[in-house]
Formats: sequence, C-alpha cells, structure tokens
Amino acid sequence: MFKKFQYNNILLINILIFLSIIVLFFKFFIFIDFYPMHDELVIVERNTELQNFLWRNYTSNHTLNSLFAVIIKNIFGYNLLYYRFFSFLCFIGILLLCKRTYPNTLIFSLLIVFILSSNVLTNYIWIFRGYYVWGFLTVLNFFLLKSFYQNSFDNKNFKLLMLVNLILSCHALFVLYNVVPTMLYLLFIIVNRKDKEKFLYLILWFFCPLIIFYFIIIILEGFTILFWDNLNLKFLLNNFLLVIKNSFVPGFREIFLNQHFDLYSTDKNIFLEVFKKLINPPAKMEPEYTFIFIYFVSFFILISKIIFKKYDYLDFIFIGMILFFYLIDKNPEPRQHTGIIFYLIFYILDFVYYLNQKIKNEKMIGYSIYCISLFLIFNTSLNEKHIDTKKSIDKIKPLYLKYDCNDLNEKLSDYEIWVLKNTHTFECNFYYDFQLNKNILIN
Repeated sequence: MFKKFQYNNILLINILIFLSIIVLFFKFFIFIDFYPMHDELVIVERNTELQNFLWRNYTSNHTLNSLFAVIIKNIFGYNLLYYRFFSFLCFIGILLLCKRTYPNTLIFSLLIVFILSSNVLTNYIWIFRGYYVWGFLTVLNFFLLKSFYQNSFDNKNFKLLMLVNLILSCHALFVLYNVVPTMLYLLFIIVNRKDKEKFLYLILWFFCPLIIFYFIIIILEGFTILFWDNLNLKFLLNNFLLVIKNSFVPGFREIFLNQHFDLYSTDKNIFLEVFKKLINPPAKMEPEYTFIFIYFVSFFILISKIIFKKYDYLDFIFIGMILFFYLIDKNPEPRQHTGIIFYLIFYILDFVYYLNQKIKNEKMIGYSIYCISLFLIFNTSLNEKHIDTKKSIDKIKPLYLKYDCNDLNEKLSDYEIWVLKNTHTFECNFYYDFQLNKNILIN
C-alpha cells in the first residue's frame, strides 16, 4: 500500500513538473511577442563581454548571469531569449530539488501555487536577471543544510555548503540576507563542536576565495572609475601597481557604500515599511500578497515552534535573517525578496511535510491543491507592466522595415536608438559619437 501511494505521489509530481516546464516554456518563450526589458538591455550592453562580465557597476550586475551570457554569446551568438533561459533553468532546478527533498503531492503542489500566485516569482522565470539564480542556490543551500544535519554534520556536505555560499556571495550583494545567517549557523556548529577541520574548510573553501574575488572586483570597479579613458589590458599590465594602489578605495566605496543604497533607507519601522512596499510597490507593479502571506505564515510557524520548544536549525537561520534584515535597515524592492521568500517557502513546506501525517483528509487536501496548481499552470500569464520597452519597440519595428540604419538616426530618439542597438532582433551597426554624446546607427 505504501509503495503504491509513493508511486502515485511520484507520478503526480512528474506530471506537474512536465506540465510546468512545457506549458510555461511555450507561454514565456514561444507564444509571446518579444520585448526586452530596460534592465536586461543595460546588462547586455555593459556586462556580457569577456572583458566586462566581472564589472559590478555598483550593484546592477549579477555575476553568474553575466558569465552565462558570455558563454552563450561565444557559442551561439547574441540572442536575449537564450540569456533568459538561464532563469528558466533555475526554475526547473527548484522544482527538481523540491521533488528530491519532499516527494509528496501536497508539498509539491503548494510550491507551484506559491510561485505562480506571485507576480514577481512568475514573471522573473523568463527575465534575464539574477533573482532566480539566487532562488535556486537558496533552495540548494536548504537541501544541503538538511543533508548536513541528517548526516551528523559530515564534512562532505559542509564543503558543498561552503561552495554554494561562496558562489552566492560572488553573485550579488543582496544574497547576504541568506548567506550571513547560514554562515553564522555553520560557524556556531564549528565552535560548539570545536571542529578544527571544518574551521580550516571554512577559511580555505569560503573566506580566502571570497576575499580574492572581491579584491579583484573592487580593483576593477575602481579602475573603470579612475582610468575610464584607458580601459585596456595593455594599460592595466603596464601600470598594475598604480592601478591597485589608486583603485581600491573608490572601488570599495562604489560597491559597498554607493549612494544608491540610500534609496532603500527609511527612518520608520523597517518591517512596517517593507509591508507597505509589498502592498503598494513602485513602478506600478502588482501588490505582492503572496509574499505577505508567506511572511505571516513563516512567523506563525516560528512562534509556534518556539512556544512548543520544537525549534531547530532552520528556525535559527530564519531568526538570523530577521535580525540581519533589522540591522541592515534597508527596504528592498519586491524582487529583492526572492531568495528570502524561497527559503521561507521551503521552511513552510518542511513544516507541512512533517505535519502531514497528522492532517486529516490529507489526500483530499493534496488533490485539491494539486488541481489549483494545474489551474495556475494553464492560466498564468505575464504581467505586461514588466515590459517597459514595448512603446519603443512598437515604434522601431515599422520604421526599421521602411528605412535603412543611417536614416533611422533622424526618425528615432536617443533612447530608441539605444534600445535598437542592444536588441538582437534588429541588425544595425553603430558607433558612439563622443562629441554629440550619443549612439549613431550606420548600415
């Protein structure tokens, strides 16, 4: 009976995975008109060449995405749809990790419902930005934490945790909401067990490579600021020590102390302000009621586990996230909650999974949520508010067919020329006129 039940679970989960991949792929990549996002084009222009993919550009570059774009561009050529597929692959990875961790229809259906009921989590499946990379690595981190705990704090999983958190830390700064609490927990394990071997792994597998990586990033950032008129390898090699000496401080300030962070500061209660921004997000985005629900449910679970003294390592990491959020005192955009939200989704799923046997009519509830997840898969659509270049693209298309590239300089605005030159569906050469401070299209 148990084997038959387990087989049915796996079969139903596989059906959901198959439908999620096929239906969403066709919806997001085949059956829509192609429109790039402004943020995508910025990264395409600034961070998808071998010589600039490590340039952090204060906080806008998501390193793993840029590295993927460099590889794809050198193999297949430039096509933004190929770049977007990286986010979709991370979405698939999250589904597969959930199946591996919780082979249960109810749990997997809940994951689909959480993702597809959220405006951010749905739309960033197809966008060339690094938020789903963060989400996937967060879920992988969650999986490795459970494996580390279940295998009596073994060195194999500890090394993998060091590697995943290192990759996360190199990806972008917003991942610190996940990395710092996780690393503090692992440090606590080391100190509590007086494990010198793991402490050595912590230094060699995490801190040393992270310091080296950010030293390089800081120098590159300062190099682009101070020596912007000599951005070439020959100048860098001939003036290597001078570049290192002069570039570190401005590079550090640009990455870690940038004025851009002030946009997220608030003088009011940070948690109340976060709630307000999720209800009324900027740029005419949709309210994130799913995020608010996930936060409230997670807090309820945490409090109940503390009251009944059933807390464990996942709760300590969650508390660490709350404290870190409070200490940082920044109110991020809804999309910048992605990694935190994926941790909390799996935090909730973990709680439900172990509560599963005590739930009356569990099968009926599971099948009901399964049907809801199927409904969401087939009825999910993209939010057109994310498509911020649609007006420009719709103007460019008929003019591009009618005029040659030289003539388009007189027909298009500077911004529309910039959109055209960075969109793979248009083929115009260009150069930058430093006297006019604008891009010029040529045949």
